[in-house]
Amino acid sequence: MLPGHEGAAVSHEDFARSTLYLWASAEQAALLRRERLLVEVLRKSKLPRLGAALRGAKDPTSLQLQRVLRDSKRTLCGLAWSNPWGTALDTAGKPQDRVLVKIQLRSDAYVGSFDAGRNQPWRFVDLAGRQVAAGKVMARPDRLGAVYYVVDGQTPMRGYALSSEEAVASWSLDTEQIRADLASAVAQLSSWPTAQGGEGWPRRVAEEIWPRDRAAPEATLASTGEGYQPGSWRALANILREQGIQGSPLVVKPSVGKPFADLHTQGVQRQVCTEHGNVTRCAPLPPSKRRAYDGRFCVDEEGHMRDCKPWR
Repeated sequence: MLPGHEGAAVSHEDFARSTLYLWASAEQAALLRRERLLVEVLRKSKLPRLGAALRGAKDPTSLQLQRVLRDSKRTLCGLAWSNPWGTALDTAGKPQDRVLVKIQLRSDAYVGSFDAGRNQPWRFVDLAGRQVAAGKVMARPDRLGAVYYVVDGQTPMRGYALSSEEAVASWSLDTEQIRADLASAVAQLSSWPTAQGGEGWPRRVAEEIWPRDRAAPEATLASTGEGYQPGSWRALANILREQGIQGSPLVVKPSVGKPFADLHTQGVQRQVCTEHGNVTRCAPLPPSKRRAYDGRFCVDEEGHMRDCKPWR
C-alpha cells in the first residue's frame, strides 16, 4: 500500500473506519446542497441485496436492530466505502456521472458489521476497534454511524451503509481535499500489477482476501464485479483521473450545535421534531430543556437529540 492509504483496505476483522466515501448521483448532489442533510437524502438509495439479507436474518440481534431503527425513524442507506475507487462503478462495471462525497464520522460513533453467513451475524465496535455490546448500541442508535456488510453470491460484494445523521461529524462535496484524495487514488491504482484475475478470482477474493488479508490490493475493493478485476485497474485509475471537481466547495457539519436563541433565524419554523414517534415543532420545547439547534437536530440539556425533519 502507498503511504496514506492504510485505511483504504478493509477486512472482516478490521472494519472500523472514521472516513468514508460515497458516490452520489447528480440529482442527489443537488439535493445535498439544498437540504444539507446526508442520511435523509440518501434514504431513497435502496440496497436491495443488503435489505434481502436483513429480512432473511432471524437472529435476535437482527430482529432487535430492525425494530430499533424502525422505532427511531432510521434506516440503513447509501453505498459508502473506505476509499474513492471501491464503489466508483455501477453494477454493470460502468462509470456514472457522479459526485464524490467525503464523510467523517464522529469520534464517539459506533460501526457495525453484518454478515448473514456467520453464526453470529452482528458485531459492533467503536472507531478504535474495541468491541461494543449490542445492547449498548440498541440504547443509542444515534451513535451508529455505519454498518459494514458482506453479501455473498455469484458476484460477492460489500460496503458500508450509513445509519444516523447524528453520528456524522462532517461531510463534503467538491473540496480541494477531495481533489487530492482522487489524485492519490489514481496513484494507488496505477501502481498495482495488471495481471488478469482469472476465472476463480472473485471467489478467491471473497474467501481468502476479504476475511483477513489487508496487504493485497483486492482488500481495498468492495466488489468483484466487472471493472474491478486486476486487468481493469489502470482503466479504473483513468476513470478517477477524469473525475473533476464539479461545483463550489461544500462542507457540512451536522453535529455542530448553534445557540438555541438562533432558532428562528435558522429557519426552525420549517422544521418538526419527532420524539417517541410524535411530531411536534422544535420551538415549543420547554425553556429548561432548550440547549442547542444545529440545523437539523434539537439537543436538550441532557444531550438527547430530537430528530428534526423538513416541515411539509
